[in-house]
Amino acid sequence: MQHPNLTTIAAAIALALAGQALGQEHIPGKVDISFNRYNTYEELVSSMQAIAAAYPEIVSLQRIGFSGLGRPMYVATVNAPKTGPDTSKPAMWIDGNVHGNEIQAGEVVLYSLWYLTKAYGQNEDLTELLDHYSFYFLVSQNPDGRDYWFEHANDPNSSRSNQRPIDDDRDGLIDEDPDDDLDGDGSITMMWIADPDGRWKRDEVDPGSSRVSATTRRGNGHCSARRGSTTTATGASMKTARAVTT
Repeated sequence: MQHPNLTTIAAAIALALAGQALGQEHIPGKVDISFNRYNTYEELVSSMQAIAAAYPEIVSLQRIGFSGLGRPMYVATVNAPKTGPDTSKPAMWIDGNVHGNEIQAGEVVLYSLWYLTKAYGQNEDLTELLDHYSFYFLVSQNPDGRDYWFEHANDPNSSRSNQRPIDDDRDGLIDEDPDDDLDGDGSITMMWIADPDGRWKRDEVDPGSSRVSATTRRGNGHCSARRGSTTTATGASMKTARAVTT
């Protein structure tokens, strides 16, 4: 008798589950958090504090220090003390938002903390998990970069760092000359500039994208630059931002 292989079994399972809406068990909790938008760092911390206050028997909150711009940073320890202290068990560390503009990771950490705490004593598997393991949650490694993403116009990379003051345009001054959001849409994006030595060619099918062309004739190429404006050390205003990439 021929036994079904793994591919056949996987296909059968997929067919059996087709049409079913799968998701986590809904567990009523003591803290109401709506995960239908992104939260500022202050809001993330407020939710952590609410969870710790609602479940003091398994959650403790410790301030571990401050960010470069002075924002307090907290770690939530989740442990079932009836089975021993947190330091006596295998543990998992969960953090997010290493890069300031990757804000969704902070929401994932908060959700994990929220769901684990409200599931204890309600969900058999998660209760057993927490009885044998301890957890540590840091919602954001980079609260300064996160809040900069919320509060300022950004290009794809400007909010990744921890906002340590730097001399962006090398004029001897620090952070005095950020890019200006010319159209007020909250983003510093890219624009096209005709360049006789440019290697980029506009895509004929999708003009909003580009590709490197080895056959672009001299005089027909483009380079790209960030849309915005900056002021030079002499006070002259330029319509394009600092760097040009080719």
